[in-house]
Amino acid sequence: MTKNDLAGVMSIFMCCVGSVIGAGFASGQEIMSFFVRYGKYGAVGIALCGGLFSAYVYTVLKKIYVSDIDDFRGYFSDVAGRGTVSVIEMISYGFMLASFCVMVSGSGAVAEQFSVNKIYGILFMAGLCFFVFLKGVDGMVAVNAVMTPLIIIGIFVVGIMSTFESPGAFAGGGKIKITDNFLSSAIMYVSYNTVTLIGVLLPLKNKITSRSVAVFGGISSGIFLAIMGLVLWQVLWRGRYHLEGAEVPMLFLARQSGDFARYMYGTVLYMAMITTAVSSGFAFLNFLKERFSVKNSIAAAGICAFSVPFSLLGFANLVDKLYRLFGILGIFVLIMVFFGGARKKCLKSLC
Repeated sequence: MTKNDLAGVMSIFMCCVGSVIGAGFASGQEIMSFFVRYGKYGAVGIALCGGLFSAYVYTVLKKIYVSDIDDFRGYFSDVAGRGTVSVIEMISYGFMLASFCVMVSGSGAVAEQFSVNKIYGILFMAGLCFFVFLKGVDGMVAVNAVMTPLIIIGIFVVGIMSTFESPGAFAGGGKIKITDNFLSSAIMYVSYNTVTLIGVLLPLKNKITSRSVAVFGGISSGIFLAIMGLVLWQVLWRGRYHLEGAEVPMLFLARQSGDFARYMYGTVLYMAMITTAVSSGFAFLNFLKERFSVKNSIAAAGICAFSVPFSLLGFANLVDKLYRLFGILGIFVLIMVFFGGARKKCLKSLC
């Protein structure tokens, strides 16, 4: 593997991990909603997710490399046909708007953990995003390159501190509902993440200098995401009896390890929410401008204003309900990515 190939693998790895390990993941709410509720089967589900992520990233990167594709509509026109592009586009951009609202809501949830009324956290995030939307996206790639390692370090540090916390800090009574329906939950988790992941991978076309970049980029991303997920799962599983109804589970547990862990993780989590909100918001903002010719300032104001009342529904509730909804819709996208090539070959053979 050449230096250019290695650089390409690292770029793909950082972008994939940074895209998936957003605020929902870092907060622990996604892991609680999709995996912890299924007991030890949840760990199996996370391992399965790692494999599916690897396969998905490789499949998308190979298609981009082989077919020389660099835009959203071009990709899905190739794998799904022009008739389905509008449906997939609606699902993808709908999720981007939902993701933006979830991050704004998450800002309120973090504020509550520091004894601040959540409405102030929500308004601050909406106002900050509006300001960034007006200024443009310059420097966001560099910010994400810095933020992703900080999020990873924060998760590992708090995970280790919580793991070695005294057993009494996590002991408790009560019951948590355990089922074995982990398989469908794992598939939904992958599918809703993959809805927007293509939008991250397409701009990396020039980084895919060979098929080996696609292979190692996919494998490294999937394995690392599985490891990070298992780190969070074991911490949240140990503290599960205290976490029912917790808006931000990992921050709640960080408080048990002292003020240092609490403030460090709170800062990292808030940064993750900002980068996720800005990324999702910009994607939807550009969609509005291109499709409906809306002025940037008007579109930005509309998105941010819409997010405020929507965010009052609650961070945990939005993650649990909206992400599952888009997870179900995303299964359609997942099927198109994995089997779109086979469909195209079958149609050619019939002609």
